[in-house]
Amino acid sequence: MQQTLLLKTLQFGIETEPIPEDIEDSKAYSIENARRKREHDKLMKEVEEIKAGKREQIKALRNQLQKLLQMNEELPKHMQFKRTDFDLDSKIRAEIGKKTANKIQRVEKELAWEKEKHQLGLKKLQNR
Repeated sequence: MQQTLLLKTLQFGIETEPIPEDIEDSKAYSIENARRKREHDKLMKEVEEIKAGKREQIKALRNQLQKLLQMNEELPKHMQFKRTDFDLDSKIRAEIGKKTANKIQRVEKELAWEKEKHQLGLKKLQNR
């Protein structure tokens, strides 16, 4: 008897509790969004550190090239290298150009496929 009275009291208490409303505001704070932002910020910081390191390497290589060019200028005219001698091998440049063109073509094909896929999906939805 006491158990049923206690159970009815508990049920009555639950029923009278107001139902919490859903948060509709997309700008409202959420733990998941905070976690994602923290992860994104961490990743961006790591990327920026890598970029800074690469920039330093490029800066050092440019300085080294400038020193070599200056040393070349100080040599007698008959001993100087031509400016083109300091450039990359033309075969290497051509190879890099071909690889870049192939990558661009592959990405364009993938994007065309994705575009067609989404257009077909849209048509199916519109025809319903």
